[in-house]
Amino acid sequence: MDLSPFKDWDESAWIALGGAIIAMVGTIYNIGMKRHAKRSALAAKKSAEAAERAAEQATRVADLDAARWHQEMAPPHPGDLRISPRREEGSGRWGLYVTIHLPRGYRVRGETIFKNSAPAQDARGPLNIGLYERGPADLDLHIESSEGSEDAYGAVIGLQRNVKAVHLRFWPPLETDEAGAWVCPCGGPTGDNGTGQGHWEMILSVTL
Repeated sequence: MDLSPFKDWDESAWIALGGAIIAMVGTIYNIGMKRHAKRSALAAKKSAEAAERAAEQATRVADLDAARWHQEMAPPHPGDLRISPRREEGSGRWGLYVTIHLPRGYRVRGETIFKNSAPAQDARGPLNIGLYERGPADLDLHIESSEGSEDAYGAVIGLQRNVKAVHLRFWPPLETDEAGAWVCPCGGPTGDNGTGQGHWEMILSVTL
């Protein structure tokens, strides 16, 4: 290489050239680092967005699973309840019973709703139910007593029904009810003391 153009350069000129070269290299390096940082930041943003989408999807799946579990663990709706009269010992009256099937144990509370009462002011009375009812089992509910008699064929006649429906509230059991009690993960009411809104509720019409 012909270095003749630089033969008259003094030391300060060479130092200046070296400084310029170093500055240029530094500038190129800084540009490269900025581009790398930009690409890294973009990749990090995409990764964070992907993680957020995954978390949202996981939450939706969990909510869907909880809703499905809540539906599957609900007590089955029996439709209208047909009254079964049973003679009450000692009184000569007839106890009027309805029966529902519990596929598993539930906490239960219930009320009778009397007919001929204004819908906005339904007269109600408590049903005699244990707070926790084990299952699977049939749950017999005594809703009221009535006068009546048997005809020549043994059919009960002359019954007087005042109850038009029963309102039942159900909750999953607690550990105090049964060891290893099943749970519902939906976050609904727990019925700790058997009051308040039910985890599941149903109003069932009563027919003779």
